Amino acid sequence: MHLTPGTSIGPYQIVAAIGAGGMGEVYHAKDARLHREVAIKVLPEATAGITEALARFQREAEAVAAISHPNILSIFDVGREGSVSYLVTELLEGESLHTRLERSAVSWQQAADLGVNIASGLAAAHAKGIVHRDLKPGNIYLTNDGVVKILDFGLARVTPSAAPADHTLTLDTRPGMVLGTVSYMSPEQVRGQHVDARSDIFSFGCVLFEMVTGERAFRGATSADVTAAILTHEPPSIVHTKGGVAPELARIVARCLEKKPRRRFQSCDDLAFSLRSVQESSTHSRLIESTSGSSTSAGRPSIAVLPFANMSSDPENEYFSDGVAEEIINALGKLDDLRVAARSSAFSFKGKNAEATDVGRKLNVSTVLEGSVRKSGDRVRIMAQLIDVAEGYTLWSERYDRKMEDVFAVQDEIARAIVDQLKVKLISTADAALVERPTDNLEAYNLYLKGRFEWSKRTPAGFRAALKCYQRAIELDPNYAAPHTGIAESYGLAAYWGNMAPDEAFPKARQAAETALAIDESEAEALSSLAKIHTLYDLDWAAAEARFKKAIEIEPKNPHVQSSYGIYLTITHRDAESIEAHRRAYELDPLASYVSAHYGQALLLARHLDEAEEILRETIERDPSDYYPHNVLGGTYREKLTVTESLESYRTAVKLSDGDPAVMTFMGLTVYRFGDRDEAFRLFDRVREAAKHRHVWPSCFVLIHLIQNELDDAVRWLEVARDKHCAAFPWLNAVRRSCRTLNFPSDPRIDAILANAGIP
Repeated sequence: MHLTPGTSIGPYQIVAAIGAGGMGEVYHAKDARLHREVAIKVLPEATAGITEALARFQREAEAVAAISHPNILSIFDVGREGSVSYLVTELLEGESLHTRLERSAVSWQQAADLGVNIASGLAAAHAKGIVHRDLKPGNIYLTNDGVVKILDFGLARVTPSAAPADHTLTLDTRPGMVLGTVSYMSPEQVRGQHVDARSDIFSFGCVLFEMVTGERAFRGATSADVTAAILTHEPPSIVHTKGGVAPELARIVARCLEKKPRRRFQSCDDLAFSLRSVQESSTHSRLIESTSGSSTSAGRPSIAVLPFANMSSDPENEYFSDGVAEEIINALGKLDDLRVAARSSAFSFKGKNAEATDVGRKLNVSTVLEGSVRKSGDRVRIMAQLIDVAEGYTLWSERYDRKMEDVFAVQDEIARAIVDQLKVKLISTADAALVERPTDNLEAYNLYLKGRFEWSKRTPAGFRAALKCYQRAIELDPNYAAPHTGIAESYGLAAYWGNMAPDEAFPKARQAAETALAIDESEAEALSSLAKIHTLYDLDWAAAEARFKKAIEIEPKNPHVQSSYGIYLTITHRDAESIEAHRRAYELDPLASYVSAHYGQALLLARHLDEAEEILRETIERDPSDYYPHNVLGGTYREKLTVTESLESYRTAVKLSDGDPAVMTFMGLTVYRFGDRDEAFRLFDRVREAAKHRHVWPSCFVLIHLIQNELDDAVRWLEVARDKHCAAFPWLNAVRRSCRTLNFPSDPRIDAILANAGIP
């Protein structure tokens, strides 16, 4: 329906047409009641008679009208006159970002300024549960008085039947029109999958890329070509843009454009915060000039310390080269003004000869430290170089030929050189060492590094080897706190994973953690170990909370502590807080399988099944050899009622774990409820057989009897689990609550036992 000047629709008098396209016509009008200028959008005739289109038009108009934000187009009214449905908004004067970019790209500083406003508007919409799904330059408006407005929130959902055949879904690019261009869609959107706020963040990255470069991030002659580019191509870094770009802005764009939603910013609040940091630093930062090749970081400096190469003749000295790098990571991690990639993520590049630019992109850091260690007798040669990720050239390098007794001084010198190069502000006095000498006994230090090397394998054999190293280190220096912490962590994990009886493991872990804290009260991981003992053994939630918070206060950037705290929060049914703690751990250490697997577990138990599947599949893609993500993914698929995929995941987990009883239990529960009960009984028999020669959680037998409705036996085993301090005992309510597809029967005796034990 075309409205001519002078005609009226409702109380509004049409002044002039503004634009028209597949999704409707937009008019300049006057509000006769309030005497103000407005814009009116009329639903196109092609959809005017469709009930669902009308309902969506009304529903989404109401939702967006509930958002009050200066960067979102204000909706004043929605109505219907005869067969015409219309939407009334504020009238804008200026031009779309699309029109602005047709003239030229904008400076990176202006792009950052505009980006903050766009991200802020998106954050306000996302807070109301509204995802734009059509963010692009044509839907961003720049008013004459300098205000940024996001247009057509959530209304660009109906594709007109007369859409052109190429990859642009509209016929016009004037203000107020819905463009629907494929080039700005996220990978999950072009696949037709469920999209959330992170899809808008991808689209935002496309817009930011185009603002700075003047080119679309993903291009092609047809929609198929563009779709293929979105799914498979990595756009070039914007750091090489003519005129210079702050590296931190380049990293923000790259993170927005990650193919996997989990690798992007997780909220527009975080995105806006990062862009503000670029704004604040723009007057102080040096630019990357493509003609001169000079480079430095803008914003908060960041670094990944890669494992140092072992150049010694003895390959067994690999533990020492790893340890040198790890000590530098620990030292730099204490600095507030420096973001340091966690050990697990940085060490995931070990032996891969990865380029610094690849490391920087995956870990979102501006610099990379590489090095090598040659150890011979009482002499050590350490070489280190600091590389600028954006340009790939060396900022600093040095070689140290010293006696072994000087290794701590060398690590401190390297850390201080990095601090100097990155202009990081020290929080301690200039004379204070960044790397302290933890022991005067070098052999004890070597043994501790060997223990850490073995422990990091996260296998039963690795834990046993680590324990031997730690115990020998303590024999040489009883006042060396770190090996005591290592013993506490090793025994605690052995009990948690069911490799050792809790009554044997947890008391030893407690004694070691308390000894470590008596030597050094700032041992954050010793505090975390005690907190886990309070959670899994003592069932003392207040004590656990206090220990975890103290540990996080001491080492807020420790992903292991954050992940452990998230587990405690899951057990105590504080799902939102648990997910947040796991998210922080994941951001600190995104490539660590155990961190992301526990994040997926928290999402599963909180019933965020799509998100759980996403992060678990990503974890498995990165490291398919770790059984635990397969195990959790099996549960996620079961809860999504995709049983075939669930059983495939469980079978993989059983194989990779060499028949872990807990994995076989949950696979058996799934098979029993949804599949072949004969197979379930065979799995249950394997669990019973395993219990004859190794520790098996009594809680496994609780669940096995529950699923078969053998309540007397379930109660008997529950009492055993309680009395034997089974590490899985505190999890039982979380499992019963969240694993709905297993449909466990209820029993007041079970409820009473768990309640009397204080299980939330």
